[in-house]
Amino acid sequence: MKSDDVAQFVGLGRCLPLTASVLAICLLSLAGFPPFGGFIGKIYLFGTALAAGLTWLAVVMLVNVAMSLFYYVRVLEPMYLRLAAEKPLQNEPVEAQVPGQITQPWHQWHEEQQEEGERQVPEDES
Repeated sequence: MKSDDVAQFVGLGRCLPLTASVLAICLLSLAGFPPFGGFIGKIYLFGTALAAGLTWLAVVMLVNVAMSLFYYVRVLEPMYLRLAAEKPLQNEPVEAQVPGQITQPWHQWHEEQQEEGERQVPEDES
């Protein structure tokens, strides 16, 4: 996908679910939705502005958040709410697969440790 035309994003959530979910998480963080980092940053900024008596600045920031949310929804809506029948499920790009492949051995080891720990816990016989 080598276009910055939002119409090209139609059905991206179905065709490339990992890529679409990463983009969605980034946009939701920028918009300030919890539990993402952007939410924590916005809480600190709003709190500091209000504590300093700069209510007008907090209002300007709130208007800015609302305006940016409009643009983020314009990107997210075609990705998930419009279906593109002509776009089949595709393989994720290698760049999107690498982090999962790197962390997969750790996840397998962690699951084995949990299973081993569950086997070693004696059951209470009451």
